[in-house]
Amino acid sequence: MRLGRLVKEKQVRTIQDFLGERPFFYMVSFSKIPTKGFNALRTDLRSKDAKLLVIKNRFLKICFRNLGIEGLDDFVEGPTGLILLGEDPVGPSKVLVDFSKEFEGLKIQAGFLNNKVLNKSEVEALSKLPGIEVLRAQLVGLMKSPINNIVYTLKNVINKFVWALDAVRKDKEEKGSG
Repeated sequence: MRLGRLVKEKQVRTIQDFLGERPFFYMVSFSKIPTKGFNALRTDLRSKDAKLLVIKNRFLKICFRNLGIEGLDDFVEGPTGLILLGEDPVGPSKVLVDFSKEFEGLKIQAGFLNNKVLNKSEVEALSKLPGIEVLRAQLVGLMKSPINNIVYTLKNVINKFVWALDAVRKDKEEKGSG
């Protein structure tokens, strides 16, 4: 077996391992993006727990076939970037939408989330949602609200009881001194 074939098979296995670890991803095509802009895109994606890989189309199609991912071969054209997502799919989608506005050469092709192929408009719709941290904060706020109401209600009952005792004490002091 030739060395070149072994290298290519290793690259395909590496990509499959990445997709096995992070089975959620976006696909973009890109052209005429300056190196500085591309590096900024990688940095912004990394800050959102996402990773940008530039992959040969043939390797990508082989990986999709080996992993049983269907419906994405039509989106693999020209220079293709694969954005592997972490826990939050919203943050990276916002980065991609913002960069595609800044650099016309970056085009969102598709996404793959929860074993469903997403088209460009669905990826853009995800970018308009609040991020996972915002949703967690809202959930904590909703859970905290009833507890706060109970605390304030109990505190109010105790305050009224203390005020009543204070009023009784003042009344007895006035009657005792009068």
